[in-house]
Amino acid sequence: MRWLITGGTGTIGRAVVAALHPSKNNIYVMSRDDTKQCEMRLDFPDVNYIIGDVTNQDDCDRAYRKAKPDRIIHCAALKHVPACEDNPEFAMRVNVGGTANMLRSSWSDGVSFTLISTDKAVHPVSVLGFTKALAERHTLEMSGSVV
Repeated sequence: MRWLITGGTGTIGRAVVAALHPSKNNIYVMSRDDTKQCEMRLDFPDVNYIIGDVTNQDDCDRAYRKAKPDRIIHCAALKHVPACEDNPEFAMRVNVGGTANMLRSSWSDGVSFTLISTDKAVHPVSVLGFTKALAERHTLEMSGSVV
């Protein structure tokens, strides 16, 4: 099984990698943080690392082509309420646009796509909640689950 984990050096992404790692899956981590990638290499030297930003469609396409995944777990996001409230345009770009970019990169191949979201997306009252709710809605629409 080949996995592409976006935001793989973040708290959630790293936990996903740790959970998948013992089974000797072929894991690719995409993140824009080269320092965290270097640190992660110490614990997971056999994981494949890709520098890239989900807000850039070319980066998403390149990561997808390199990983050739069977499954994508999309962890890349802004996840802190204050950061999103102070930077709503960036929260939209990362949480909604980044999700849309990864979906576009993988959609034609029918790859399994799992979006990591938050309880804040249920009846959202914050920028974080609204952006994650939109990302969920777009993911469902792309999968054909929402009419």
